[in-house]
Amino acid sequence: MLGATTIALIISLFLFNHSDYSPKYSLSSPPEYTNLFDDSAKTKMTLYITNLIKGRNPISQYIYDSDYSVIAYLMDFKTDAPLDSLLRSGTGKPGLHIGSNYPTLHIGQLALSYAADSVQPSSHLTISFFGDSVFTVFRTKAVWCIRQQMSAVVIENGRHNADITLTPFALTVPKVPIEIAFIRNNDGVFLLIISPTSRTRGMPDDLAKSVINKTLFEK
Repeated sequence: MLGATTIALIISLFLFNHSDYSPKYSLSSPPEYTNLFDDSAKTKMTLYITNLIKGRNPISQYIYDSDYSVIAYLMDFKTDAPLDSLLRSGTGKPGLHIGSNYPTLHIGQLALSYAADSVQPSSHLTISFFGDSVFTVFRTKAVWCIRQQMSAVVIENGRHNADITLTPFALTVPKVPIEIAFIRNNDGVFLLIISPTSRTRGMPDDLAKSVINKTLFEK
């Protein structure tokens, strides 16, 4: 029997092809995303695609060192408050809301589903992590990085609606190793997600530290 999450994913994949919120594509990396990467990482970073989506900032996909997927996304906030005050830990159940339209991007081993709606700037986000071995890799005033064997990550906006849901793409792979970072840079808060592109690749320790611009750790 199909679970509610699987049914919702099937519905969202069907609606994806009929949605005004389906992405258009660009082969350009937004400069503010490129600036997140360290100079040494840029030499190993290749843009795969930038998804241009109605009502929200672009979602860019990169390949790092041939074996790792990197997702970059600028989130919408209506405040320039410190990072610690913008992010809250949640316990919401993973899964998509049945009846709502959640187009899904297939990125390496990951499925990233986003609410097909214009994103309203939020005063805070609630993040729920599901899986094993969830721990903070490092945390500064400007960067918070978490590592886990991920079965789901749910990011809710200030209205407690699931805005972005991250899950393994293959139903036969229950967990995928990831490092997920929230980065405050200039007036924006960026989401960075790093994972192996295939099951045959491991996840080196502190990979995000090799990717993220070193100057961001000094803020």
